[in-house]
Amino acid sequence: MVAVLERKMAKTKATSKSVVAQSIAEAEELTASMYDKLSGRRGEGEQSKAGDRVTSVEDYVREGRTSLRCGDYGIVTYECHCLNAWLGISPEGIVFDFPDSPSLKSFVAQLSKSAAGISNLLGVVVAGKGKRLSIVKDGDRGEFGGIRHIDDEPTVSFQCLSRFFRSTPSTLVGLEIIRNGTVLDFSGDETRRLTESERSRISKIRKKVPIVDRANLANVVPPEPGFVLVGNSVKAAVWHRSGNFLVKHLGATILLGVDERAYFGCELSKRVKTIAQAFESLIPPEARKVNCERQGEWFAVPIAKEDVPEIDSPEVLAIYQSDDSCGCGASGFALSIDHPYAARHFITGKHVFVTAKGVIANNPTLTHSGEEHKEMYLTGWFKFVRNTAKRSFSEQGVD
Repeated sequence: MVAVLERKMAKTKATSKSVVAQSIAEAEELTASMYDKLSGRRGEGEQSKAGDRVTSVEDYVREGRTSLRCGDYGIVTYECHCLNAWLGISPEGIVFDFPDSPSLKSFVAQLSKSAAGISNLLGVVVAGKGKRLSIVKDGDRGEFGGIRHIDDEPTVSFQCLSRFFRSTPSTLVGLEIIRNGTVLDFSGDETRRLTESERSRISKIRKKVPIVDRANLANVVPPEPGFVLVGNSVKAAVWHRSGNFLVKHLGATILLGVDERAYFGCELSKRVKTIAQAFESLIPPEARKVNCERQGEWFAVPIAKEDVPEIDSPEVLAIYQSDDSCGCGASGFALSIDHPYAARHFITGKHVFVTAKGVIANNPTLTHSGEEHKEMYLTGWFKFVRNTAKRSFSEQGVD
């Protein structure tokens, strides 16, 4: 499967010189007024037309056609930070870009003369809601904040998706799963502007520090879980949260999204058709009865003190005391994992009991070894219950 896709991706290497020359010539023939339309320099109230030589992204997802072609590739234009840029779309619906192309001519030349590879893969086209198309973006390749008309399309980790079907992550495998699987439901990304106060506080931190580090130093926190700061400057920075994606492939129904600082994927144990049903299905029965705190796949369910077994009870199979009251120097107790490469959720607390019914802890702190989740500080007695997913994987590098 991967070999076939790689051959398709390399097909542009065999594009004839006449086709390349014709494509470049077509790009050079664009009139000044047409180029103004493509670059976003339209007159007030003037919109992109279907007759434009290069179709815009918004026109493409609505109509499914492109006006300008380079060999087998269709070319669409989009606006990024008020500049014009282009995407190449293969017959299979694979979307590529060359961010360093200063002009349409150079973009066509790169698309024609060099095989579009993994580093140039932006995403894949799928059937959207209604009659439109959607572009599912590969979150492993970098940020998309500022690309208008596709920044509200779903972003998922292709590598995270591939982990459900092979031991090592593969962007190409993830792409093929989306292409060949059944897309059940998805939600678009969400973007929010920084407040004036947030911009002001970040601006006071020296400019040589990366924007995310500047925000941390200024104690600027995301407006809600899942939002991350993207952009290369204070002026361009926005809060961005990736959408959710539900796909079925080879009998497995997989939910993809972002949880705090990492992309995640869960293979669901129940049949669902919507994103809302998928999230609802992940909640274990014990966590539905009371308000619970959650860190990743683990729910902290509060329990009454009278329901806690005595320390010397036969129900208690093992005891962990993080305050080292026994003088044995013990440190570190992790909840169970569902595959060898999973990050650990470490519990510390005055008493941590392992019972036949699960792990119980008093005044616990839950820490994630991958630092993908914030530390959880709890007061009282809690039982830790995993969600209902068959398997879960995560991939760092959100946006």
